[in-house]
Amino acid sequence: MTCWPPQDQENLDLLERYRTAHLDVEERERRLQQIEELKNSIRLELLSSDTERRHLRETVSHKELEIQQNMQALQAYEGKVSTLARTMARLEEELRKAQEEKASLASDLASVRELCVKLDSAKELTVRQVTSKSMELERVEGELEDVRSEAQLLKKQLTSERLAVQNLEKLLSTNRQKEFQTHLTASEKESELKVLRDRLTLADNKNAEHARDVSNLRNKVCQLQTEMDVLNRQLTSERFERERAVQEMRRRGLSVSPLRSSSSLNVSTGSQRTSVTSSTPQSDN
Repeated sequence: MTCWPPQDQENLDLLERYRTAHLDVEERERRLQQIEELKNSIRLELLSSDTERRHLRETVSHKELEIQQNMQALQAYEGKVSTLARTMARLEEELRKAQEEKASLASDLASVRELCVKLDSAKELTVRQVTSKSMELERVEGELEDVRSEAQLLKKQLTSERLAVQNLEKLLSTNRQKEFQTHLTASEKESELKVLRDRLTLADNKNAEHARDVSNLRNKVCQLQTEMDVLNRQLTSERFERERAVQEMRRRGLSVSPLRSSSSLNVSTGSQRTSVTSSTPQSDN
C-alpha cells in the first residue's frame, strides 16, 4: 500500500468524493431527465386522454341525442303501429260487413231474377189472355155491328110500313064514306091492311127479338170490358212490381236487361174501349 502525504490523501479523497458526487449528479440528472420525459409522456397522455374524454363526451352527447330521437321515433312508430292496428281492425270489420252485404246482395239478386222470371211468365200469360179477349171483343163488336145494321134496316122498314099503314088507314077512312060504292074495293083493302098489320106485328116481334139480342150482346160487351179492365189493372200492377224490382237492382248497382214496352197493348185496348163506348149509345138509339 502506497503512503501518500496527508494533503495529497485529502485531495484524493476530495477528488473521489467529487467524482462520486459528479456521478451522483449525472445519475440524478439522468433520472430527472427520465422523470421529465415520463412527465412529458404523462402530460401527452393526459392531453390525449382529455381529448379522448371530450371526444367521448361529445360522442356520448351525440349518442344520447340519437337515443332520444330514436325513442321519439319509436314512440311515433308505436303510435303509427297502434293506428295501423286500429285501421286494420276497422278494415277487417268493413271487409266482413262488405262480404256479408255481398252475400245479401247475391241473395237479393237471385230473388229479383226469380221474380223477373215469374213476372215475365205472368206478363206473357196476361198478354195472351188480353189478346184472346181482344179478338173475342172484336168478334162481338162485329156481331153487334151486324145486329145494329139489321136493326136499323128493320127500323126503316117498320117506319115505311107504319107510314103505309097510316096511309091505308086514311084511305080506309075515306073509303068507308064511299063504302056503298066501293064495297069490293074496301074488302080488298081490308085484306091488304090485315096483311100489312100481320107484317107489322111480325116486324114488331122481330124488332123486339133483335132488341133482346142487342141487350144480350151489350151485356156481353160490358162483361168483356170488365174483364179487360181487370187484365189491364193486373198488367199495370205487374209492370209496377217489375219497375220497382228494376229500380231496386239499379240502386244496388246491378245490371238489368231493358223491359219490353206494353204501350201498344194499352193503346189498342184504349182504342177498343173507345169504340165500344162510342157504339153503345148508337145501339140505344
